[in-house]
Amino acid sequence: KRILSLSGTGVVREFDLIYRVTYRVKQPDEELWGEPKVIETRRDFSYSDREVLATGYEEQRLNTEMRQETTQQLVRSLVAYKVNKK
Repeated sequence: KRILSLSGTGVVREFDLIYRVTYRVKQPDEELWGEPKVIETRRDFSYSDREVLATGYEEQRLNTEMRQETTQQLVRSLVAYKVNKK
């Protein structure tokens, strides 16, 4: 999570959420692991000090969505890797 924008008074207005997974694959018959690969998902969201509870729920929802999306991308990548190795 990183700050994207601040108000004129220095209050956070917007965050960038980043969910990153690094993985490597190895075939059973190979001795070495493959090169590390990265899947990264990002979401921006507005933040308000006046609506802390609501923005907290929004952040949780976005984190859940990013984990799900990254998991789907990882599964697709592994399936493609398996198909290409046949």
